[in-house]
Amino acid sequence: MKKVYFLFPIILAVVGALALIGGELDDSPGLGGIGLILIGISCYFNFKICSKNNR
Repeated sequence: MKKVYFLFPIILAVVGALALIGGELDDSPGLGGIGLILIGISCYFNFKICSKNNR
């Protein structure tokens, strides 16, 4: 069950990276911003999960 928690930030970061790349290819600043926000959220979840496991 613990492996599922690590899978969510990875998938979120990949989707964010694809949105960021797609936004740059299409010259869409909104899609690039959403991709950047998704990458930031995935970093936050990854830090939160790792800090919970170290306790």
